[in-house]
Amino acid sequence: MNKFYEGFIEEVEEKGELSPYSRDILWKMLEDKEDSLLTERKYVTLELNSIQKVIDCWTEGAPICTKLQELYQRIVSLFRFDNKLLKKAVLEFYDECDRCTDKETSFYEVYLKQSIVYLIDVIEGVAGIPQDELLCDPSVKNCELENDERDTAYCACKMYAFYNLVVSDNERKRREMEFWDWYIKEAAKLQGIIIQTTVKIPNKLLEETKIEINSIEEFVKYISYEYDYDKYEIIEEKRRLLVHVFHCKNGASCPDCGQYSNHIYMEEYVIGSDILGELNGWIIEFKFHENAYYCDNPDCYDHFSIKSKVSFEDKRMHFLKLRSIHGMPEKICALFGII
Repeated sequence: MNKFYEGFIEEVEEKGELSPYSRDILWKMLEDKEDSLLTERKYVTLELNSIQKVIDCWTEGAPICTKLQELYQRIVSLFRFDNKLLKKAVLEFYDECDRCTDKETSFYEVYLKQSIVYLIDVIEGVAGIPQDELLCDPSVKNCELENDERDTAYCACKMYAFYNLVVSDNERKRREMEFWDWYIKEAAKLQGIIIQTTVKIPNKLLEETKIEINSIEEFVKYISYEYDYDKYEIIEEKRRLLVHVFHCKNGASCPDCGQYSNHIYMEEYVIGSDILGELNGWIIEFKFHENAYYCDNPDCYDHFSIKSKVSFEDKRMHFLKLRSIHGMPEKICALFGII
């Protein structure tokens, strides 16, 4: 069984994360066919420990208000020791999360809330409370999670990585790898197995490079390397800057089979937008266009829509990072001729 866990470690080293498929296998390894209650306890313990790891990292500075921190910790405590008051605490927590989701950093609150939603989803009943009374998926613009991201550990990993709202890309990737390394070992411990192997962080992630933005194209590429700049427009009366970009303009990999294709099925198949935040009182919005492509693999589907490798929270964090650099907001505004 150790080889399975070591294989998971190798996957994290290679891909930077533990895939949903591997997480599913890891959970199946926790199953006790003769004791379903023991299996459930292992599941819940692993998820609660994932949440606790997030709470522990808040000592370094939390990107959420004190009230949300306290409510989150209270729910974890009630899960562990006294779930009679759980429903009231969960609903109060959900309400507080919803009040925070209009902020520029609201993606963190989305993960915070989802982590509890999915924890409850693991348990068929909590203190006799039907799930449908507790589950309350947030509908927050720009912050929807992919189907394969829907578990507490994934949310915890993102929150652990984004412990600081201006964390660099390399540090965020390092922390994600550290989290999955911890998660694999934590799951193994529940099986009485100690894993000695530790994820090796690539040297390139140990380096921090200076950020240089000298053109609109460089600004766009910093937000997402998948973007190609097209044009911009200024809506003066609303103090809004619209930056038009192409997403994966020259082709993309099929999300099902992985084969690359630049064979266009339909131009501008998807048109969407991301509001990244404000610079010097101007709302910065990226309007993206993307094509649909044929998959040239005869064993796959006829065509596919692009699955971005750069998440919305990554783009938002890139924006916040730029905004935190002294003089950078003024420099970017000057590139677009806005004051």
